[in-house]
Amino acid sequence: MSVKKKKMAGQLAREEGTKNLKAKARLLKKFASNGVPWKRDEQGKYVYDENGKKLLEDVPLDATNFSRWKSLDVSRENLPENIDFKSNSRSTFYTEHNKDIHNEVNAYFSTLELLIKRTYEKNNKKTVIESLEVDVEYWASLANAQATTILDMVSKNNQLQIDYEKEKRDHRNNVNELSMQISDLESKLAGIAMVTPLKGIERGKK
Repeated sequence: MSVKKKKMAGQLAREEGTKNLKAKARLLKKFASNGVPWKRDEQGKYVYDENGKKLLEDVPLDATNFSRWKSLDVSRENLPENIDFKSNSRSTFYTEHNKDIHNEVNAYFSTLELLIKRTYEKNNKKTVIESLEVDVEYWASLANAQATTILDMVSKNNQLQIDYEKEKRDHRNNVNELSMQISDLESKLAGIAMVTPLKGIERGKK
């Protein structure tokens, strides 16, 4: 394989990896915001443990399990049709060009953990005060996770603005420098134009 083809293959692999992570992140955020659904079996029935406790979907709560997570792990009824993803390496998750996804997903892990606790406690009919305490923790955590995402977006926008202003300054400086070079060249050409006729006159005298 040529160097060019290797570079193209590497670029395609990176793009596929990022697309895969974005699909995972989208479903994770959906669960964090709308609630982690109850797990279903192949017949669409709820799944229970050996003690008769209804089980929620297995949602990743750390980077390792997020990387292992694949759409096949999610019940068919709980997986949106437009979302499909595979497991990925942790290096793909932590690579620099996926930093935004990594930061966003990390912000939602604690929120999901609280949400799962909240859902189980409500289902097990805990006291009103206990349920409200978990509710407060969950909503505060969700707000923090969403704020982290917004701050990342604001930071990125600010950096883009800084880069844009720098490009504008560089362009302006380049235009000024080019104008000076053109003026200098025109002056030299004017000097040459004046000298050339004089040489012709001198030759004529001889």
